[in-house]
Amino acid sequence: MILTWELPPGTHLMEVPLAERFGVSRTPVRQALHTLTAEGLVRYVPGRGAFVAEVSMSDIVELAQMRRALEPACAQLAARSVGRGTPNNLAGLKEKIANSVTELERGEREGYLKLTTSMDKALAQLCPNGRLSSALRQVWAQEFRARRLAFANDARLLKSVDEHVRILDAVMSGDEQAAFSSSLEHVDAAFAALREMLE
Repeated sequence: MILTWELPPGTHLMEVPLAERFGVSRTPVRQALHTLTAEGLVRYVPGRGAFVAEVSMSDIVELAQMRRALEPACAQLAARSVGRGTPNNLAGLKEKIANSVTELERGEREGYLKLTTSMDKALAQLCPNGRLSSALRQVWAQEFRARRLAFANDARLLKSVDEHVRILDAVMSGDEQAAFSSSLEHVDAAFAALREMLE
């Protein structure tokens, strides 16, 4: 709900209404709020309670730096894994992403968001470094709200289709250097577009 903007930044997260909404006691709600606070998605204000955290430019910069450090390495290691004969199902995903241009031109973005999320998960699963892929999943989770903001930019989305296809081509062919560089170019382009939107 926080990641999809159903609960926008600044929303007061009160335990009793949340517990009633989900049909649980206050204890799991309290535990969830503590976890979300640790992940940076909720901020606690003493005497006032918990609130959905704002999406600040400094947060976006830090997450982009983390993503820049981790995502190209993940793509590179996924390409290495594929190059050693690890089975993968990336070809079908690549075809769906390539064919999503028509939907994007009609303004239908949700399907594309799901496809790119599936691509992220597939590459993280192929990455043989569990710590790296785990850290990257955390970054993606925290960055998801900002990513949804970027999905308002149709021109950027259309460009990202080619970027995703290039990454998948490189990984599927086992070309580690191309996977790394294509992923790095994609992360940099995504951050530049988001920063331009927010400034």
